[in-house]
Amino acid sequence: MGEEFSKKWYTDAIVYGLDVKLFQDSNNDGFGDFQGLTSRLDYLQELGINCLWLMPFYPSPLKDYGYDVCDFLTVDPRLGTMDDFLNFVQACKERGIRILTDLVINHTSTEHPWFIQAKCYRDSPYRDYYIWRDEKPKNEHKKVMFEGVEDSIWEYVSQTDSYYLHSYYREQADLNVANHKVKEEIYKIVRFWLDLGISGFRIDAAHTLTETPPNSPYTKKDILAFLEEIRKCCYELDPEAVLLGEVDVSPSSIQGYFGKGNRMQMFFNFYSNQHTMLAMARKEAAPLVKTLNIKARLRYGHALNFVRHHDELNTGQLTKKEQKEVLERFAPMEKMRIFNGGIKRELAPMMDNDIRKIKLTYAIIFSLPGSPMLHYGEEIGMGDDLDRELRAAVRLPMQWSNTTHGGFSAAPLEYLRYPPLKLGEYGYRKVNVEDQKKDKGSLYHFMCQLIRRRKEHPQIGTAEWEQIAVEFPGLLLLKYGKGEYALLIALNLASKKTAFSLQEAGISGTVEDILSESDYKKSGDKIAVNGYGFRWMKLDKHQN
Repeated sequence: MGEEFSKKWYTDAIVYGLDVKLFQDSNNDGFGDFQGLTSRLDYLQELGINCLWLMPFYPSPLKDYGYDVCDFLTVDPRLGTMDDFLNFVQACKERGIRILTDLVINHTSTEHPWFIQAKCYRDSPYRDYYIWRDEKPKNEHKKVMFEGVEDSIWEYVSQTDSYYLHSYYREQADLNVANHKVKEEIYKIVRFWLDLGISGFRIDAAHTLTETPPNSPYTKKDILAFLEEIRKCCYELDPEAVLLGEVDVSPSSIQGYFGKGNRMQMFFNFYSNQHTMLAMARKEAAPLVKTLNIKARLRYGHALNFVRHHDELNTGQLTKKEQKEVLERFAPMEKMRIFNGGIKRELAPMMDNDIRKIKLTYAIIFSLPGSPMLHYGEEIGMGDDLDRELRAAVRLPMQWSNTTHGGFSAAPLEYLRYPPLKLGEYGYRKVNVEDQKKDKGSLYHFMCQLIRRRKEHPQIGTAEWEQIAVEFPGLLLLKYGKGEYALLIALNLASKKTAFSLQEAGISGTVEDILSESDYKKSGDKIAVNGYGFRWMKLDKHQN
């Protein structure tokens, strides 16, 4: 079984990530829910979205926004019923919107029934669902993910006088995914949700999943092989089902997660994400060229390109010097940083709310080989609240209007577990969907146009491409496809206006603008690009 088995619908995907809890509250209990989300599907369709990635909506004590799961086979009652979920799935199908859900197989909540039994009884049938040690290992085999919050990845339980492994928060006990019974539980989860009509899964923390503990009878190779089994399980029910991996690893390690086209199909392009921010900090295209060269060497694996997602902006794949550059430019204050080199800010504040830089950054993401992703609220330039602890700074309710709670909920403020951002430059009174829909010059309308153009030119996702060398260090030139499908993209990361010659770029004939940040006058062979500007140009169909 390889990539040839089905149409690769995901190469044309415009992915929109959202947390149901934070999107729309329909019953005014303070939580977003599936009825609320369903009521907003027309908005998402108008925006141009054709694939939704849903963060966990399963029952949870919410120690980690739902990634601490108590039951994988139902909906958190605060978010609705199973009927609400099924109605949502049907409404998505009617609009041509596919659904990816989070497959959280790295850990469970310590309040999950499996763990409650496992921690209390050594002879429990669920004991080996987790990873235990009678004595705390002297050396950590993994880095502590949440530095400053957790000081160890081993936690003691008195009931059985032992320690369990937790790669993340202590409330999230690592599953022993090498255990045959755990694998069967995971297959059950996969079959359950595919049967209900979703189109695949985002594998949460896939890179952590493969870091095996010392003295373990299984290896990273074994876990990577397990991804093949999950893929086969999906294929049996839906040959078009997709596995999207959260794989924040170096380029030299990433190919193993795709195997020979028989493991995951897609990956979050963390490497490109971090180098895009480096390129913006330096106002130079070179870091982006570096990511393009890496992607060109991957035989399998389709990139999902993004600016922000639900977590902090990571910088772990940059050198120390590069990290320093990015942090000093985009997170100069300590309260803007999180864990080890992370940035808890949204794009608009990082770009000083400069609409030119904001548009350019998204133009870059939509111009790179692969598929683009938006996180909810990015289409209107939502901000952050640095006074909130840790990741809460960037996990705010959606801002729909300038009315109470930004139109997210009509519940009393004390009912809202996650209060909206009310005041300041990015509060819902100044940044919201309703106002931006009325303003044709808003970021929202630009994003609609960007998405529309990207869907009209799917060759960006899959066609052969080449990077054309130019002397100006701030300019990136990309050419996609051949003949009538050829497209030339120019991105200027510098503040200074520049121009290049079509002839020097090896291009004959004429070009036609199909997307740009401003109107450009025709000037013969010379193609101008404004500072922080961009141009998508259709090439004459006779060109090669």
